[in-house]
Amino acid sequence: MSAGRIATALVVLLALLPSASRAQESLRVTNTTLLEYRGNNENGIDTDDEYGIGLDKLYLDGQVGDTSAHLQLDGVYFTASPDLRSAPAGQRSAYVSEVRLERFRLQHEFSEVTLLGGDTHLQLGRGIALSLRKVDELGLDQALRGGHVVWHGETVRLQAFGGITNIANMDGVTQRHLEDPNDTLAGASATLHAGPADISVHGLFLQNRVPTLEMAGDDHTVLGGAYVDLPLSYRLSLYAEGAVQQYRLAGTNHNGTAAYASADMDLGIVSLLVEGLYLSDFRVAGSFDEVLQQPNFYNQPPTLERYDQEVLDNQNVRGARAKISRPLLDGRLVLYVNGMFRQFGPAEAAVDALHGYGGFELTYGSSSRWFASAGYREETQEGRTLKTMVHAESDWVQELGKGYSLHLTVNHEARTLDDRPYIRGTTLFGMEKNRLGALMLEVGYDTQNPNQRQFFLAGIFAWHTYDWLTARAVVGSQRGGLKCIGGVCRDFPAFTGARLEAVLHYDLL
Repeated sequence: MSAGRIATALVVLLALLPSASRAQESLRVTNTTLLEYRGNNENGIDTDDEYGIGLDKLYLDGQVGDTSAHLQLDGVYFTASPDLRSAPAGQRSAYVSEVRLERFRLQHEFSEVTLLGGDTHLQLGRGIALSLRKVDELGLDQALRGGHVVWHGETVRLQAFGGITNIANMDGVTQRHLEDPNDTLAGASATLHAGPADISVHGLFLQNRVPTLEMAGDDHTVLGGAYVDLPLSYRLSLYAEGAVQQYRLAGTNHNGTAAYASADMDLGIVSLLVEGLYLSDFRVAGSFDEVLQQPNFYNQPPTLERYDQEVLDNQNVRGARAKISRPLLDGRLVLYVNGMFRQFGPAEAAVDALHGYGGFELTYGSSSRWFASAGYREETQEGRTLKTMVHAESDWVQELGKGYSLHLTVNHEARTLDDRPYIRGTTLFGMEKNRLGALMLEVGYDTQNPNQRQFFLAGIFAWHTYDWLTARAVVGSQRGGLKCIGGVCRDFPAFTGARLEAVLHYDLL
């Protein structure tokens, strides 16, 4: 993106502001800065060590009356290219220093119609058909660059959208440059509001920019789905969603189906949540990413898993989950147990996963709390145990008075993989001060790979004295490994070095 085009985009955003009265104007600036040096993390890979990075993300959000605009400008600079140290001459580095207009959006609200142009995050239903979202913890940011129109009636909501898929070009995990997939995506939905209930149908078309096999022709996906959200009373809420699709991959047509249902019930003595999931060869995938070595996935169905659990396959799944919870002490103490059965993978090589865990959530005093849970997980295939896990977690904050509190977080897992045992976990302990910050010590361990670093130690300092500025510094080493949030999983490299992050918020108008 040239400097001239960036300047033009800034002018367009700011030019919106002078035309309305001061009471209708707003302009908020958010700036995120990352300064980091990565040393040798001892993970057996020498192409991600000993380099520095400076990253700045500038966000501008402006509004004049019914018109609003959003802009994100990213600048990144690398002090070295670690992947070129032993690379053949002429190879380009995946660590790219650049300034880029990453996001731009212009939106106007009419009485019943919303028009939007530029980059937007989108989701249909619970994400079975489409989920373009931003998850900062996983370095994930997917958007649709194009047009989006929504009509809001009294009982009906209609929307249509179309454009190309656009991702954040610096991967937040590996820090390597990713090319925009630019896959063509179009869709529409119609939602009927019948009292408290919503009944919705939607359709989607995806055309991959880069086919899997050039000589086999284009890859594409056609999908149709619907959902019903039915809150019958404060004691019972039902939800059901389904979808069917046909996608063409490398010259072969495939059919996929998906179904999900949940019931949330208040039984008086306890509350009960029940979920069921069925996915058969179901995927909404775009062009293949050469850096990540996987397709760009544009949907994210429910998983039945705990939010932090590994999800190796969410395209072929059969299973159910139930959670029972019981509040005590006027709601200050909540006890819960959870049981899940999940079969994933093709039917001829399916893996059965059983996971049971329970815990409690306790709040006391003015700001003290203690959350703890523990459980057991086992995965088997044709009677053979593939993986087991015994896990325990605790998060305890104890107020000390005068704004001070102690904070202790412990996560421990004892695992086996093909009958080979190992352990991993992280403990954080430190002191927090209201409206000042926190000082923490982090200890991590991972014995899965004896040829890699197994013990990690880091100091963490957080500072948030002002409402408009927060900062966080890390010095030392931190455990890597697979990290999952809501079914999205990324393999993080271990970290050794120093990091400073600062976020500034300021209202110009």
